[in-house]
Amino acid sequence: MSNIYEYKDYKTLLGDITSGNYVIHQPISVDNEPISFLGNLLNYSNIDKTNIHKILVSILNKIKTELFKQHLKKSGTTMLKHVQGEWSDNEDIKDKEVFCDHDCGCLDNVQQHMINKNEYEKFINELEDKFSEQKVYSKMLPEHELNEYSVLELSNSIEDINNKCKMIIDQLDRDLNLINAEKYKIENIDLSLLLDLSMKHINLYQQLNTDTNQTEISPNIHNLYMNYTLVINLLKKQVNHIRNIIINLKKEVEDKCNNMKELLNNTSSSNVISE
Repeated sequence: MSNIYEYKDYKTLLGDITSGNYVIHQPISVDNEPISFLGNLLNYSNIDKTNIHKILVSILNKIKTELFKQHLKKSGTTMLKHVQGEWSDNEDIKDKEVFCDHDCGCLDNVQQHMINKNEYEKFINELEDKFSEQKVYSKMLPEHELNEYSVLELSNSIEDINNKCKMIIDQLDRDLNLINAEKYKIENIDLSLLLDLSMKHINLYQQLNTDTNQTEISPNIHNLYMNYTLVINLLKKQVNHIRNIIINLKKEVEDKCNNMKELLNNTSSSNVISE
């Protein structure tokens, strides 16, 4: 296997990943220029850091399907149990999993959360402008002549503020809970065991296989485990990336909401004093 993988097309790349002919830590040659596996994916116009998890989950599922096929063969199952036995006394990993079902649909909502936040900020900015104008008008006109700039009218906006704030934060919390659940599942995958299996070459499987009639294991099974481990790590990083975005969005919305409430309270108090 050469050090640089010659890229042809995505379908061929995917086939080589799921057959173990290509390991994704190798650089890819695209137009005679070396690029990383992840960099190559992000070069596609329809893929970015907010949706690349879809590709990673798709690749993971294909690799898992191939590994499941290998586990149906006697030497594949024997090797897995053998390596698990070697780690059985390790308290840190004995209750961990090798595979899990991924549910990353919640990661698709980042763009919508950003739109909701921007619309909320627009609403808040318009209201803040009104409060600024109210300070000017209130010096020239009595409260009952201020109409939409009266404290009473502006105070009525607090219900809209609270409703919009609660709706956005509830949506963010819902997805954050789902992301945390996915994060926990990925962190419970036994990377130590997977890395160990990625170093077990075909000859070791052959030594465990005493049945001459048993179907031969894939000669690239160690590469399959390595690809699975590396893609899991990329997905874990992506989940953390989206999680941080959601947490920051929630903080920004909460700060905006609290600032507006304080502004409204100050305006109301100021009006009471002036009266």
